[in-house]
Amino acid sequence: MKFLLILIILYNILNSVYSAPTVTAVTNGKYGTATYITITGTGFVSSPTPVVTIGNQTCSPVIVASATSMQCQFSAQLGVANANYDVIVKVSGVSSTGGDGLFKYSVPSIQTVFQNNGRVGMILVDGPSTISGYKLNVSDSLNSVQLAVTADSSSSTIYFLMPNTIAGGQINLTLIQSFGFDPIVKTGQSLFSPTISSISPTTFDLTPTNVTVTGTYFGTTASVTMGSHIFTGLAVHDNGANCQVVFTTRSVYESPNTITAKTSTGVDMINVDNQGSPTQQPFNFTYNPPTIESTTQVNDTVEITTTNTGTDFTQISLTMGTSSVTNLVITGTNAKIIATLPHALPEGEIQFNMKAGTSNIITSTLLVTPILNSVTQAPYNGGSITISGIFLNNAHVSIVDNQQNKSNEIVCAPNSNGESIVCPVEAGNGTIDLVVTNYKNFASDPTVKTDATISSTYTIAPETPTPTDTPFTPSPTETSTPKPTETQSPTSKPEETEAPSSATTLFSPLSLIFIFISFVLLI
Repeated sequence: MKFLLILIILYNILNSVYSAPTVTAVTNGKYGTATYITITGTGFVSSPTPVVTIGNQTCSPVIVASATSMQCQFSAQLGVANANYDVIVKVSGVSSTGGDGLFKYSVPSIQTVFQNNGRVGMILVDGPSTISGYKLNVSDSLNSVQLAVTADSSSSTIYFLMPNTIAGGQINLTLIQSFGFDPIVKTGQSLFSPTISSISPTTFDLTPTNVTVTGTYFGTTASVTMGSHIFTGLAVHDNGANCQVVFTTRSVYESPNTITAKTSTGVDMINVDNQGSPTQQPFNFTYNPPTIESTTQVNDTVEITTTNTGTDFTQISLTMGTSSVTNLVITGTNAKIIATLPHALPEGEIQFNMKAGTSNIITSTLLVTPILNSVTQAPYNGGSITISGIFLNNAHVSIVDNQQNKSNEIVCAPNSNGESIVCPVEAGNGTIDLVVTNYKNFASDPTVKTDATISSTYTIAPETPTPTDTPFTPSPTETSTPKPTETQSPTSKPEETEAPSSATTLFSPLSLIFIFISFVLLI
């Protein structure tokens, strides 16, 4: 009986030493993370300590709980994370059976997706410790980008910085794992809203102006609606913290006075107020009203210095006068409007009316100065002169006689085209000044006026002959008609009537005395 008992004990001892352990189940590990693996089977002993290998990598330390259960810590990163690996338990050098392909890594999963300061955040389950292998593909309906994990990520929480070139709204996320696990896809995630934080400037005139819209998550392009006009295909510039688009205003008045925007995918952008809170209120803009600073005559043009009128003259109207309005053709720049005036103007001050786009009418007045080009010579014996120029159809004319220091207003006849005026002049000589004046209101206040002066020289009268040049004119005695020739009687003797005349003519008394003395001496 004792011998039989000894045989049974020896059998059990020999059986436990030489029988191979078995492996029937193995729990999963975490890739790259030290994890206790539970191995279920038979033939496990605590001494000597079993040696466990998983995929030829040691799993240690080993803790034997019972002959059928044990644990070991495994942290090795086997080649392919999604493959199955063999588990071998050696007891006293004898390898286990049944553990082929029973070990695998747990597949990481995403528990939560959230937005964190412009980043996509993900809380992982069974995430590996090596986070550098993660990539995130982010896409909207038009564009996609691959992002790298940020440095402050961990095995449990990873982050990716969202670029502003991805349009806010619904996006799709695909987590790429380089460890061999299949990608994890999350679609239709609404994490980021496209927002406008500022628009500058918001006050305009009609000059084309670059406007910058700043915000986040615009996409690669954006569209902006100003008033009723849409600016499309605007390139988005991403500087990291925010993004911007720039558009150039048109030189027209836009209405209504609001600015809104959409992302490249057509999502409406949300405006952010001064406190940083989203609001559905659009940005409003205003126009600076146009003004007239001065009105100046330059020859036959009027130069109107303005502000806030822009450079599109199709948007600006300039009229002259109040009763019969004359439209003027204008040129110039944003600061000055130039219009050529008609040569015949209404009497008094001229009113100019400017309207830029939908602005109110702005008025300015100007008393135009006559422009004098030439004047004919004044006839020496009096007559008329013609003054040529422009703006003469309502002009008053005064003649200034510099020699006599007097001025007289004369009544002249202006041409209706305003280019000439005919005035009477008296006989005279030398030079006269002609003052041509336009009055604001001659009847009520002749002191408000503007004038121009031109000089005219009298023509020279025909020359009067001097005494040396005047032909000889007989005296009355000598030029009297001789009566003997016309009324001679038969008894008259020509000799008797002619002798006294001949003697008187040939011998003076002194000559007779001289002849007498000479005769006496000769005797």
